[in-house]
Amino acid sequence: MSTTAGHYAAPPRQRSARVKPVLDDGLLGSLVHGSDVPALACRLDNRSASLTNEAFARTFGRDNEAARLLVSKGSAHPGTSTYNLTSEVDGITRRFLLERITYQGQDWLLAKGIDLPARSNIDNDPPPPAEPSLLDRAAAYLWQADKLGRLGFFYDDYRTGIYHATDRWYDLTGFPKPDKPCPYEELAKKVLTEEQLSESLERREKSKQNAGAYRHEHGRADGSYDTHTLISDVQVEVDPDGNPVGAFGITIEVPELKQLEYKLRHEREVFSRAQHIARVGHIHDNIKAGHWHASESFFELIGRPPIHENIVYGSELDERIISLHKDKIEKLRSGFNQGIVPPRFIFETKRYRTDEPAFFEISSYPEQDNYGEVIGYFSIVVDVTESRKLRQGLEEERNLHLQAQELAKLGHFILDPKSLNVTVSPVLLELVGVDPDNPPQTYGEMSDLLVSTEDAEESAGRLRSFLKKPAPYHTDIPISRADTGEKRVLAVFVNPETDSEGVLKQVFGTIRDVTEERELERQLELERRRFERAQRLGKIGHAVDNISNGAFKASDVLWELLGMPPIREDLPYEEVAKAILPPEEVEISLKRRAEAIRIGEPYKFELNTTRRDNGKPLTFFIENYPQKDSDGNVTEFFSVVADVTEQRRLERELQNEQAAFERAQRLARVGHFTQDLKTQEIIASETVWQMLGFTGGSRPRSYEEFASTFMNAQQRLITEERQKQLIEAGTDISYEIDLARVDTGERGTFAVALHPDKNSSGKIVRIFGVIADVTEQRQLEASLRDERQFFAKAQEFARLGHFVDDLRDGSFYASEMLWEIAGLSTDEDRPKSHAELLERFLTPAERTLTYARREQAMKDGQSYSAKIPAKGKKGEPVRQFWIEVFPEKDDDGQVVRFFSIVQDITERELAEQTREQLEEALQEAQKLEALNYFAGGMAHELGNLLQPALNFGALAHSAASKGNAAAAALYADRVLAAVNRATDVTRRALQYVRETPTQAEAISLSAALESARIILRSTAPALEWRIDPELSNVNVIADETGLLQVLLNLVRNAAEAGGPSVKTEIRMSKTRLSPNDAQQRGVAAGEYVLLTVTDHGPGIPNNVRGSIFDPLVTTKTGGKGTGLGLPVSKGLAERWGGALYLAGTGEKGTTFAIILPIAASAPNGTTEASAPTLLK
Repeated sequence: MSTTAGHYAAPPRQRSARVKPVLDDGLLGSLVHGSDVPALACRLDNRSASLTNEAFARTFGRDNEAARLLVSKGSAHPGTSTYNLTSEVDGITRRFLLERITYQGQDWLLAKGIDLPARSNIDNDPPPPAEPSLLDRAAAYLWQADKLGRLGFFYDDYRTGIYHATDRWYDLTGFPKPDKPCPYEELAKKVLTEEQLSESLERREKSKQNAGAYRHEHGRADGSYDTHTLISDVQVEVDPDGNPVGAFGITIEVPELKQLEYKLRHEREVFSRAQHIARVGHIHDNIKAGHWHASESFFELIGRPPIHENIVYGSELDERIISLHKDKIEKLRSGFNQGIVPPRFIFETKRYRTDEPAFFEISSYPEQDNYGEVIGYFSIVVDVTESRKLRQGLEEERNLHLQAQELAKLGHFILDPKSLNVTVSPVLLELVGVDPDNPPQTYGEMSDLLVSTEDAEESAGRLRSFLKKPAPYHTDIPISRADTGEKRVLAVFVNPETDSEGVLKQVFGTIRDVTEERELERQLELERRRFERAQRLGKIGHAVDNISNGAFKASDVLWELLGMPPIREDLPYEEVAKAILPPEEVEISLKRRAEAIRIGEPYKFELNTTRRDNGKPLTFFIENYPQKDSDGNVTEFFSVVADVTEQRRLERELQNEQAAFERAQRLARVGHFTQDLKTQEIIASETVWQMLGFTGGSRPRSYEEFASTFMNAQQRLITEERQKQLIEAGTDISYEIDLARVDTGERGTFAVALHPDKNSSGKIVRIFGVIADVTEQRQLEASLRDERQFFAKAQEFARLGHFVDDLRDGSFYASEMLWEIAGLSTDEDRPKSHAELLERFLTPAERTLTYARREQAMKDGQSYSAKIPAKGKKGEPVRQFWIEVFPEKDDDGQVVRFFSIVQDITERELAEQTREQLEEALQEAQKLEALNYFAGGMAHELGNLLQPALNFGALAHSAASKGNAAAAALYADRVLAAVNRATDVTRRALQYVRETPTQAEAISLSAALESARIILRSTAPALEWRIDPELSNVNVIADETGLLQVLLNLVRNAAEAGGPSVKTEIRMSKTRLSPNDAQQRGVAAGEYVLLTVTDHGPGIPNNVRGSIFDPLVTTKTGGKGTGLGLPVSKGLAERWGGALYLAGTGEKGTTFAIILPIAASAPNGTTEASAPTLLK
């Protein structure tokens, strides 16, 4: 039972359990055409309902509306369904069984009517049992055929697995009939081979799955196909749920005649399909009978439903078909009758329904009877619409190709390898500048046009090699046009054409003028090199990451930016990433790349890495652009890599500078703003709002809001007037305005500078302004003016002037007070430079000394001061000036200017001389007072020294008279010693009386105290000395005579306060004064010698303690004191840089303290105290 014929496509699953026969053209003829039941057939692709028998027309009166209703119902319900329709002719409601099938590759709807009693139109009413249905009639017919031996039935029950069949089926198929029904597989195993069984079971399983109908042609089970041909139609039965429950089949034996008929019908179907594919139809005109008919393919070509019956000339149907070209058809028919018909002609028409233009090529062949009379024509109709379009398109393409050749400057030639003759296109002749009427005929002639004389031999050799071993090649050749001699470059492409055996048949070559292209390529190469240089200059590289083949390629510039040799081979991105990225960036980069591939959008990022050659940090800005295929999949990434290391460094510096600028603005209280003149929008920096006290809330955005917030009417008028001036003049405007702070209400002064901002046409579109809070500056300026006035008055009072001389430009400025104290009242008398000033007032020696001081100040940058005698006017005495000079330096530390202060100290010098003379007189008077006090003591001291000398002299005289020389010599030495001591006392007393105190200097404290002891011993016998041993080598700043005078005054006061017998103590030690103690004593902080003189008298009365250092103040009675001792002593101590003060007093005595600065140098050396001087 092998299948030899294809089966129909199964219709959709049916929900009816009733078994339906398969309707093909044969069965349709027996069940529909031959029945007296209303029936309808409709092809669903065009909804064209056609009447299939006269029963429908009689029942419904050819009512097309009824046909459309059935088609609409059947189209809306796939599979098998029923529909009730009432006839307007006889009023009977009939049920129609609607079934959709596939027939000859198209969907069809079959409607079979079943008579019902006249009642209401209710869908799905059951059929009446008394009236036999179409299916019942069909079943009776089929059983009759079974009895006659023409067919057999079988039923395959899927639920029980049992296979049922009639006896005739077993006879027809050659299967042995089992004793009882059994499964199909068990039955088939007895007669089928394993291959046949497998094929049969597979077909059976497919039918169960498809739940449809199919047909197959097969032979008997014994394989006798040639003598016994069987056709089986199988319909699968389904339950209401659409599940297959069984298969009903009919097997028909095809006798030899029927077999031929079936094959013929099959060949007709094949021929019909071939016509459909080839878009060919045929028409048969029966001239003798006066009608014609055509194939289905013909009607398909003209766009009409097929008509299977003969169409009579002049009938209504004939008129409808030929209506578009009635005149042409009648003319052709007239020619048929006369035997005048062209064998082939083109017929132009329009397709029905669409009015689409159509062209048919008709070939007619006459049919003659036995007498040679033409009785008809058989015509083959070929739809040449598309071929005509193709021919027209081909012609257009040829023309376009020729135009394209001309535009592309592309010509061609064909070379015969045997004769070496050539055929050259007109375009090629135009390219080489040859007259089209005189083209080259041979390869040699063409070679003369294309190849220079020098290259002719090489060209001939290339041709010989090509003819021996044909292979495509191309080359560029330079030529000179034959007509103009212009130099051109032609690209030659040569392709051999060989037969199946590889023998060269001809050579086809194309020649294209590529002069401009080669020039563009040269320019492109230059541009590429420039681009590469630009990339290097701009530090920009690029790379291509091919996702499809995994290859990564980068430009040389990119490798140079990375500081590594180029990677030439195609490596996957993963390996490249590991080679060029830091380890921590590799995984991040791979994830970023995978996400970009998934999304398919461009992305950009920055990458921080290091150069591979020197390890310097790098910052790259990378932009990646995806390239996609036609399906939208990312195939590669094109990346642009820019080295922005320097840019980011500059950006950081700019940010720092901006931050510093903002800080500077805040510190300097300077801000900026812009005002758009069209929208009046104001944008201000944060410093502006801070200066105006606006710290919160919504800030003003327009000039109106700003003015109403911060200005009164007058301030607003001033501001708008200034803006008007700026717009009219087009130049910068500066002014000051008073504004009130929002938070505190305090008014401040603000300096405003406005700058016009213009567009490209020169129109002012906005104002850029800088605003500075100058409130404190104006206050300082006012204070400075006051101070300058005060300073001028002070200068005038102190007779103090100043001048400035600039070393850079030689400029010189002097104050009016300077000229006043110099006695120069008019400009004519005043010097114009520093040199003139020195020339005018200083002697040559003083000028030399002044220039030396300036040179030293320019070297060390230190200020200096000096007392300078200046020449007066003619006849006036020399005046004394004190000058303080201060050098000023630039940013490089070089002295560029001197600021000098000059004071006339002539009167002060005279007063100082007078004061010094008075002080010397006071000191002399105080000395005389002291001499009067200790003159008696000195006489007693000398008496004490001379009395032993007299006594030892008498003893020496006595010993000498007795001849005792040794004793006399001993007594004489003692006399001499006593006289020497008396002489020393007298010398020191005379030294004190004769000498005056000198300037302070470093003196030995031990030597000064030794002199004081000798003198004080006679006046204060009860005097005790307590000196710290550390002071043995200490030097102090003083003068020896002055120190003795101070001690005499203090010891004398102590002795007079307590009497000669009262003990007086002198203590000396080192001490360090803190800054607070030093400030209290009026000295500098540092190390000093502390000397105290203490008596044990009654103390100083309270009423004079605060004025004991005032001149002429004394506590002594009876005119004993002058009141000069303590003031003179205090003045001497302060002159040395020390101090004298009352350390304590009371009932048990009084203590005076002297502090003397310790000197750093030895006596007679440079005097420099260890403590800071007053100048420091």
